[in-house]
Amino acid sequence: MKVIETNLKDCFILEPKIFGDERGYFFEVFNEKVFQEKTGLTVSFVQDNQSSSKRGVLRGLHMQKGKHAQAKLVRVIKGKVLDVVVDVRENSATFGKTFSCVLSEENKKQLYIPRGFLHGFAVLEDDTIFAYKCDNYYNPEAEDGVIYNDKDLQIDWMLSKDEIILSNKDEKLKPFNEFILNYNNKEKTILTYGTFDLLHYGHLEILQRSRKLGSKLIVGLSTDEFNIKKGKDCKIPFEKRKELLSSIDFVNEIIPESNWEQKIDDIKKYNVDVFVMGDDWQGKFDDLNKYCEVIYLPRTIDISTSKLKKVMQDK
Repeated sequence: MKVIETNLKDCFILEPKIFGDERGYFFEVFNEKVFQEKTGLTVSFVQDNQSSSKRGVLRGLHMQKGKHAQAKLVRVIKGKVLDVVVDVRENSATFGKTFSCVLSEENKKQLYIPRGFLHGFAVLEDDTIFAYKCDNYYNPEAEDGVIYNDKDLQIDWMLSKDEIILSNKDEKLKPFNEFILNYNNKEKTILTYGTFDLLHYGHLEILQRSRKLGSKLIVGLSTDEFNIKKGKDCKIPFEKRKELLSSIDFVNEIIPESNWEQKIDDIKKYNVDVFVMGDDWQGKFDDLNKYCEVIYLPRTIDISTSKLKKVMQDK
């Protein structure tokens, strides 16, 4: 077995020695002793997985967090994939760097992926069978990931946009900057603002995603007087909206929002690390970047307070 270092620390390509004749071929897929001698790493695999996919299927970028993190040894039994990994280990010299390689039935290469890496693959041939070993058991509560087309990672998946086939779950994965805040830095204070009139699941989703960026979520809730100044027709009074928000487990504190200008003072007063708003406000609060991180989260599709009010009015 030949072991080749990649540009990412502890990530290796494994090339087997193949014995072939007129009958076919034979090769040793994995030898723990040889692997340890050539890489200096000790690994004990406990779970084997296998998938079958048609061309265009893209699975990733995925990982397991914390004590459920997994190292993987991946290969293709039939067909061909582009395999992609990203180093997200805290304090790693190659943090945020990517590596990709083609794994195929023909080249019989394997890729060893250490714990603390994002992983994904794009299927380049129909009826591809992908197999991998894991050194830890899968736990659904430990799932995390990054959207495949993240603008910072800029991964070339060797497929056209029209060819790519994603699962519903993978379509909703977060951008890399949001992932990093969530994955490597839990002790952060998050601040967002809103009216939160006619509280609905779209509000709950964006609040929950905001809370996952840190350890504390503060919500600036528009007062009735401020809503009048903004020309907003608010159906529920401030105290009732505050009571409803206070009942949500992942909301830690509620402060009144009485004017547009208070945001900088609030950021300083509450030692805010991340300011969050929906992506319908994209770019509007970029000036706050000098005080804290600014993130615009995608809104939930097909739900909004204005749509709910219109439905109520139509009835």
